[in-house]
Amino acid sequence: MEKFDYSVEVVLNTLSIGQVSRCILQELYKAGHEPSIFIISNNFDLSAENEVDDDFVKWCKSGVAKANHSYSRKNPCLKIWHINGGQASVSDNQSLFSFYELDSPTDSEINICRNQSNVIFSSQDSCDLFAKHDVNTKYVPLGFDSDYFKPTNKTFFLDDRVVFGLAGKFEKRKNHILTIDAWVEAFGNNKDYYLSCALNNPFLTPEDHAKIKQRYSNYWNVQLNDRFPKNEQYNDYLNSIDIMLCPSGGEGWGLPEFQATALGAHAVVLNCSAYKGWANQDNAVLFEPLEEKIPANDGKFFVDGGPFNQGKLYTFAKENLISACEEAVARHKS
Repeated sequence: MEKFDYSVEVVLNTLSIGQVSRCILQELYKAGHEPSIFIISNNFDLSAENEVDDDFVKWCKSGVAKANHSYSRKNPCLKIWHINGGQASVSDNQSLFSFYELDSPTDSEINICRNQSNVIFSSQDSCDLFAKHDVNTKYVPLGFDSDYFKPTNKTFFLDDRVVFGLAGKFEKRKNHILTIDAWVEAFGNNKDYYLSCALNNPFLTPEDHAKIKQRYSNYWNVQLNDRFPKNEQYNDYLNSIDIMLCPSGGEGWGLPEFQATALGAHAVVLNCSAYKGWANQDNAVLFEPLEEKIPANDGKFFVDGGPFNQGKLYTFAKENLISACEEAVARHKS
């Protein structure tokens, strides 16, 4: 990779956007680059990593230390962040690596994206949607995080139960309630099946999480795990899964589902949004969303009337998810 002067602006945290930022920084480090590094909100948190390379951390901190006195607005910048916030820039030539989850970009979102040199998405649907509004979009597929996620030889259960997984921040957009409701209708309290969920959302209150657990407290084969603080623990979780459920009605990345499938789990995938970039008939059972979408408004993360995050989401019929799960079980056992 040819060296040149440029900047990167990222956030390093335990969320997907922080994990993507860390992966990209690691590749730049391995390539011997020395960009100016700006940390959004001074959020430099690598606590989820198992064993952090000390030299990589020193490289990051060196890039941060020199950023303010070494950057130039004439040099290009790669910013990894939300569209809302992409308008703030340290360069006149900024590429924004972001994500979009709905179907109706607002005037503010379109204008911010038009003022970027490029907007990079890992969803071809998002690229096509914004391209219709004269945004210069680039598609970059998801990459497997091989530094922190690896197959294990561990035995997680002593019986032959089929383990389903459901992961991601708990929210309406991801159809989590609909998914668990459908799953317990088909497999609840059946000893041959188990649903292991990793749905912790740091933006919800402990009371919110308690209500979710209470909703399924009568099903002993539904496990709502607490947050996994380390990627090593999350790696064990992903490796324990036989079939990963991928039901989101609007996905910009879908990293947990992608990582689990890359580790060997079969997948049950709602055929929409970013999932379509990697899910196919060989690694997944695809099922179709309903034609009529539902409003994204959930009163928390998507609120009607604002300048950002307006639109609708895909959803599905419970019987279609159940049929897809049954087909995935048959494939898993064959």
